[in-house]
Amino acid sequence: MRKVALITDGWRRLFTYAWPAGILQRIKERDEEVNLYIFNSTGNWSRDAGYNRAEYNIFNLPDLSEFDGIILELNNISSPAVLAEVIHKAKQSHLPVVSIANELEDFYYVGIDNYSAMKQVIAHMHEVHNCKKFWLLVGADSNYESSCRLQGMLDYDKELPDAIICINDNVAVAVCEAAAQMGFTAPKDFRITGFDNFDKAGFYTPSITTVGHIREEAAYKGMDILLK
Repeated sequence: MRKVALITDGWRRLFTYAWPAGILQRIKERDEEVNLYIFNSTGNWSRDAGYNRAEYNIFNLPDLSEFDGIILELNNISSPAVLAEVIHKAKQSHLPVVSIANELEDFYYVGIDNYSAMKQVIAHMHEVHNCKKFWLLVGADSNYESSCRLQGMLDYDKELPDAIICINDNVAVAVCEAAAQMGFTAPKDFRITGFDNFDKAGFYTPSITTVGHIREEAAYKGMDILLK
C-alpha cells in the first residue's frame, strides 16, 4: 500500500475539498492501492501569532520518509518561514513532489496559466467592450496566483473606471455590493470581471464575467503525475 501526503493550508477557516476530491478520483480510476494522508492547517486565519504557530505545527507531524510521494498546495501559508521550511523538508525527502497552483523550483507543477487567462479577460474588455480605463483589485502580493494575474499598474484619479478587474469572484461580488451602497451598479456605471468561476459569479445579479478554474482537475493531474 503506497502512501501520499497532501500538505495544504486552508483559505482562512475554509478547507479546500477540491484537492482531495481530484486526487481520490484519479486513484479510484487507476484502481491503485494508495492511501492519502492530509495535513491541513488554518494558520493564516487568526491575528493571534501563537494560534497560527500552533496551527502550523501540523506540518511537523509527518515523517516524510514514510511516504511514497508528496502533493503540496502552499498558496495560502502566511508565514514565509513556515513556507520555506515545508519546501525544504519536501526537497530533503528526495521523493517525487507535485506543487499545485504554485510553481516551485525542483518540483513538478500543475496549475492554470494565470497570466494568459487574465490577459484574455482584459483583451475582451478592451477589444469587445471598448474599455480603456481599468482598476485592478488583487490579493496579497505573496500569493503566487495573485501576483501572476497582476498585469499592470493602476492610476487612480477619483473617477470610476470603464472596468474593474478583480482577482477572484469573491472580490468581484464584494465590489458590486460596496458600489451599490454608493449608488453605482454594474454594468451601467462600470463593467466588472472575476476569476475562478465560482457559483456566486453565475448566480449573482447581474452575473459576473469570470474565468473557469477547476481545481479538482489540477489535483487530478498532480496525482496522475505521481502514479506515473
